[in-house]
Amino acid sequence: MSEGDILLVASNLTAEVKSASGFNPSDRVLPVLSNALRAICDEAIENARRAERQTVMGRDVPRPERTVGPAAAPR
Repeated sequence: MSEGDILLVASNLTAEVKSASGFNPSDRVLPVLSNALRAICDEAIENARRAERQTVMGRDVPRPERTVGPAAAPR
């Protein structure tokens, strides 16, 4: 797979964004999210490597802090 390939299914992303917010995602969001997903995968792979495994597991995937939405809003 090459660096520029899109890793997400556009129709699934559109359905999720619409369901969660009623918004429509821009076509330009797919490459940005694909690059973010690549970075997450790279970190998960490195975590599995440090654990001396050749299988990437759910526990290897970093959990980002929530930076948007009600939980992140200042009070």
